[in-house]
Amino acid sequence: MALILSQNSETILPETIIYESRNFTGTDFFQDILKACEGYLECRITYYNYENQSEKNYEIQPYKMKLKDFRWYILAKDKDVPETDFKIFALDRIQDFKLTNNTFQPENINFERPFEHAFGMFTQYQDANGNYSQSQPQKVVLEFDLRDGNYIKSNPIHHSQIIVQETATAIQIELYILPTLDLMKELLSRSWSLKIIEPDTLRMQFIGYWENAITRNS
Repeated sequence: MALILSQNSETILPETIIYESRNFTGTDFFQDILKACEGYLECRITYYNYENQSEKNYEIQPYKMKLKDFRWYILAKDKDVPETDFKIFALDRIQDFKLTNNTFQPENINFERPFEHAFGMFTQYQDANGNYSQSQPQKVVLEFDLRDGNYIKSNPIHHSQIIVQETATAIQIELYILPTLDLMKELLSRSWSLKIIEPDTLRMQFIGYWENAITRNS
């Protein structure tokens, strides 16, 4: 199934399914990485960092692959930082990939726990200044107009989502979640409907985003 998803080819889909024209990214090394995960094989990669626009070489021990928004990611141990349970590498940022014959003894790593209170691929809290740090999830209360709220009600943003209040014009929800960059992007995509009830820090952060957007588009 993972291989079918990675290929995203209409030639392998039944005629009764409409093909999604948006392609998955980072599939050049998909089969080799899948082989490495299944066989516990070490790999060498050259990885491009978008933030500082530089490349870095890593020796990794891949365990899992994860799909989010048409992008594939590797959850892997960085051999240079053994004290860290795992790091996340986006396949579309891998500039070079080499599969080795060196095997590794897998550790008992809980890959679900870091994502429990996260949305998307980021597992760290982002503060009002955009800095990332390990932190506890927090209560987030959001309100959407009735139409958008019904979409969110039928397809929850996060497993912690509960309905706080419904009126004739709006739906209010509560989340217990880390306000990560992926969550920010999800909420920004609903700016036309979104009202942030709490926390104040999140509301002020979004006001900054909206003010900057107005400036850029004025």
